[in-house]
Amino acid sequence: MPRTRQRQSLNGSHAEEHNESITMSRDNFTALLTTIQQSNAEVCERMLERLSTTAFNLTASPAPTPSAAEKTGNFARCSSRFSGSAKENVETFIDAIEAYKECTNTYDDVAIKGMSMLLTNEAATWWQSIRSEVTSWKDVIQYLRDAYGDRRPEHKIFRELFKIEQAEDVRTDIFVAKSRALMSRLPASDLSLKVQLDMVYGLLHRKIRKRLRREEVCNFSELLNKSRIIEETIAESTKSETLNSAPIAAQTNAAKSQPAMHSEVRAEPHGETVARCSAGNRAPHQARARPIPARAPPRDDSA
Repeated sequence: MPRTRQRQSLNGSHAEEHNESITMSRDNFTALLTTIQQSNAEVCERMLERLSTTAFNLTASPAPTPSAAEKTGNFARCSSRFSGSAKENVETFIDAIEAYKECTNTYDDVAIKGMSMLLTNEAATWWQSIRSEVTSWKDVIQYLRDAYGDRRPEHKIFRELFKIEQAEDVRTDIFVAKSRALMSRLPASDLSLKVQLDMVYGLLHRKIRKRLRREEVCNFSELLNKSRIIEETIAESTKSETLNSAPIAAQTNAAKSQPAMHSEVRAEPHGETVARCSAGNRAPHQARARPIPARAPPRDDSA
């Protein structure tokens, strides 16, 4: 077959394929669309069921617990610092780092390494000198107390405690806190709660002890709460007395500011004196004084 005829036959077959079309009535087309929509809806429902089941399983199953390495902390974000100066209290520093260590679940070896970040100035030099001797966290606390703690004997601490009494302008909360801080330096077995309350109560200001009996308090919380109420009552009464005394003070100041009476006495001829009084706008008045005796004429000895 010539090439021209073969090409014509091929082109004719392709034309026939392109010219073929599907004819469908309106009802059949509508039914086809409905079937497609129903199948899509079923697929969506199945997908939603699978997603809900997966989410429920994730919620019901517990989350994996982090490993011990993820739980542990360090002193990188601890804000407490200690320089070893006499103005700083080593017990306050120890309480702060122990609380931070416990809250962050810091291991002892990690905490020992982190002490270099918390100690500054003189304390940093001291830590470098004894670092090789430290083997546990208890050693850290003990060495800090031995180097910077209160070395005074107990009788001197008692003497300092009884030397201070609550001043009138010092709040009870502040005074009790200072007293308990001193007592904390003593062995805990030496002072019971009752003895501590007796000691602090005896050092309170008279205005507190006058309105609060020792038998009314059993712990420091009750002592502080009742002392606050007493201090508020005293402050209110003092304020009312000040307001009431203000008018009286104003009247007293006004009386003091009035002009004083000044009298002037002037000698007049014929043995009389005239007294004039000047006091604001008051009219002057005269007062007669005793006459002055006339002098005797000089004696003439020539006669």
